[in-house]
Order: sequence, then structure tokens, then C-alpha cells
Amino acid sequence: RNSKKQPYATTQKDYNLVTLTTNIETFVLDILRHEADEQGLTKIKVDPLLKAHPGSDINNVKISNLVKAIKGLAKSFAINNMYGKEDLKPYNNEQEFLDKFWEIYSGKAMKDILAKKREKADTPEAIARAEQDKQKILKGLAYVKNQFDIPGTNTLEETSSIMSLNEAYSTNLTDIEYLAQRAGYRRLGKGVDATVFIKGNGEYVIKILTGTKGYDPADSARTFIKFYRFCESNADSPYLPKFGPINKIKLGDTEQSETFYHTSMERLQPIADMNWKATNFLIRQVGESLTWHEVSQMILKGTFSYEYNAKNIDLLKVYKNPKLKEFMLQNLEQWKEIFYLIKLLKRKRGNSSWDPHRGNIMQRANGTPVIIDPWVD
Repeated sequence: RNSKKQPYATTQKDYNLVTLTTNIETFVLDILRHEADEQGLTKIKVDPLLKAHPGSDINNVKISNLVKAIKGLAKSFAINNMYGKEDLKPYNNEQEFLDKFWEIYSGKAMKDILAKKREKADTPEAIARAEQDKQKILKGLAYVKNQFDIPGTNTLEETSSIMSLNEAYSTNLTDIEYLAQRAGYRRLGKGVDATVFIKGNGEYVIKILTGTKGYDPADSARTFIKFYRFCESNADSPYLPKFGPINKIKLGDTEQSETFYHTSMERLQPIADMNWKATNFLIRQVGESLTWHEVSQMILKGTFSYEYNAKNIDLLKVYKNPKLKEFMLQNLEQWKEIFYLIKLLKRKRGNSSWDPHRGNIMQRANGTPVIIDPWVD
């Protein structure tokens, strides 16, 4: 559309659909050839792994062969020095390309697992079938993950149920930490709404909605579950966290007890300075109700402010930042998507307070910003 390639899912109208190949047996190799043409390469090297697995063998269809084809494609991009250019501009190397592939693949699987249709099961038989389907998907996901040689052993669902937290019989929240430690976990961090635990250097964490002094855990749960459902409804967004199922912990006896919720979440990293500056700039401008056109013009000019409305400029609060301009222009489409996501999050917060500070914006290993806790009560 408009001479720019679009994700297939967004091509609803006003687009020109181009067929790259109709040969299922060579479709991965054909992708390499297409990308080489895009970069003006007339002679290309093909990695042996891609030569051996150029597509899907219709006489012996195996997911392991397709994984080898994707890995061979990633290697072929590398040996032809294709990363960082044209369609491959977002990726600096083979690993970043494979990480992104896995992120999208596993994200679609988790969207299927968390689909609301599974919550509609209302008979023991239907519930059992829904659970069986989920376990099949998880088993398949674990198999593919192993084929990609991705470190870590626990899926989001497995991590959610590792700790036997319902063994606690005290209203003292230290019981949670004790049980976590007994299960091999350590506390990674604590915020207003939740305490986070991790086991070793795992790729998933346990998030327990404990609240903190002066905050009711019930409020924490309501706000988080609202955000959790928002993430379910927008599971395709790469700028929202991936969660496992929500479970309950009951602490206390029959006379006095409290119910806490916990879930698993992909492990994220603290946001880097430039990512934070760019995201915070967008957060502030959303607060001023600006349009993307107005914000993008500020980026193109390299003129930034965290305080003013572009329709009523206070020149004392304007400053030039060439490095931030260059950084954001490297992936302007990403920042546009984040801008609209922030607007949507702010609109959907209901009665919750708007709370997107630096501690609530993190990033994945590939640098993708992720908004984790934008609301608070």
C-alpha cells in the first residue's frame, strides 16, 4: 500500500497483493530470492541447511524440517550480508531475526491458548476438551521451541503452576516469599500492585498481586485483571506482555482469609535510555491529545518537548535532540504503533489512574518496548 509493504493481517483495502511463490516445496528459498531481488543482489549464497530444506516436503511433512528451513533462511541472510537493509532493516543479525520469528510464532500460540472461546466451556466434558486442547498446543510449542534451540524449559502455563502456593495458611504475606523460596524462586522486584519472583535465569517470572502497604490487594487484582483482559484482546501487539493463565492463592483460615491472584509473564529487561526517552515523549504528547501527524512532524524536525501542546507552543520548553530524532526515525512505524497503543490504553483505563512511568515500561531482549502496568487504583 502506497509503495510500502504491509503485514498481511492489515491488508484490508487499498492494497496490491503480490504472490511471491506458489511452490510449497521451495517457498522458504523463494523468500530468500525475493529479498535478494529487493536488495539488488544478482548472485546469492544459499546456506547448506536451506539447500537441504528449501520448503515443505509434501511427502514427509515435519515441523522440524520447517524449523530447519527458517534457520537456513536466517543463515543465508547473514552470509549474503542482508541484515539491516530493506525488509530486514529491523534486524542486525541472524539471532535477532530468529528471536522475532519465535516471538510472533509463540505469541500466536498463546493467543490461541488464552482465547475467550475456551472460557465458554460449561460442562465437565467441554472443560476437559478445552484443557486437553491447551495442553496439546503447549506440548507442540515446547517441541518447536526445542527445535529452535531456545534456552529455558518452562512455558508460561507451566510456570504459572510450579509453586504450590495454596499450601499457605496465614494472612502474613511472608508466607508467599517462603513458599517461593522453597520452590527455588527468588524475589525479583516489588511494586505497588505486585511482587515478582523468578527461578534461576528463567525466561518467565511469577507475578503475584500482593498489593503493598496502603493498597488493597483486591484493587490490585481488579486493575490487573482489566489490563490482562486488554492484553488478551490485543494479543497480536508486540508492545504488550505475554501472560500465562491467572490462578488464585488463598491465605488464611476459614475465619479470616485473603485471596491473591498470580500469573506468569515473560521475563523482560529494564528499558534502555533511548527507548525510554522515545516512549516517554509519546506518553506526554498523548496526554496533550495530539494527533500522530503533529507528533511525527515534531520527530522529523528533531524538536521535542515533554510538556507542551503543539497547538499552543511554549518555546521555553522546546529543545533539539538530534540523537533522539535519528533513533526514532530508524523505526518510525514502530513508534506510530506505540503512539496509538498508548492512546488506546489511556482511553480504556476506565476509573483507574494513568501510571506509565519508567518502571512500568520494559523491553524484550531484541529492544522492543513493552508496556506492562499502565493503570493503578
